[in-house]
Amino acid sequence: MTGLVRNNFQRIKSVLYGPDATPTFAGVTLSGLTSNALLYSVSGVLTSLGVATNGQLPIGSTGAAPVLAGITGTANQVVSTPGAGSITLSTPQDIHSAASNFTVAGATVTGASVLGLNSAVFQPAAGGNSATFFQVKDADGGTPILNVDTVGEKVGIGNSNAQELLVVGDNLGSFGAVKALVIGNTSGTSGFYLGQGISNNMGWYWQAHGTPALAQAHV
Repeated sequence: MTGLVRNNFQRIKSVLYGPDATPTFAGVTLSGLTSNALLYSVSGVLTSLGVATNGQLPIGSTGAAPVLAGITGTANQVVSTPGAGSITLSTPQDIHSAASNFTVAGATVTGASVLGLNSAVFQPAAGGNSATFFQVKDADGGTPILNVDTVGEKVGIGNSNAQELLVVGDNLGSFGAVKALVIGNTSGTSGFYLGQGISNNMGWYWQAHGTPALAQAHV
């Protein structure tokens, strides 16, 4: 059919306009084609690719005929929404520079992280308090360098189970009904604490476990 159309054009030019004429046609009508179908050439012959639905594009492949297909996106990463004459790509949640919320489960940040707006707040969700809410560990894991307990509202340095408001090293027991700051050795046998001693005096106390008895000194 293509060859017949081409020959007819040549005859029209030759008869009506002369052999050197280059006429411009306002439109060409070909019969036998589907309305709104896309055309492509196979060995010089026009072939219908079909009618595209919302969001479909002709997608080529080296050495093969193009096909009509849409952009499918990737689950939980890129969302593709086809429209009438359009395709909209988006992410499952706002990640632009002005976004107010970004939530992921079990996120791992491998590089440096900066929180702007002149402040950084880490707060558990309602009912989500944890004795290990925030931790800083070395590469080997184990006892955290820093542990923040939002259940008891305590902080441990080198301690994952602080029994006082702030514990550096291990907890100290036996003496002192009230302790605000504890600096203990790694075994909890001796150290200093700021709080209330045996005689209910507030101050710095030194405490040591040993044989034959437990000793305490007040400063």
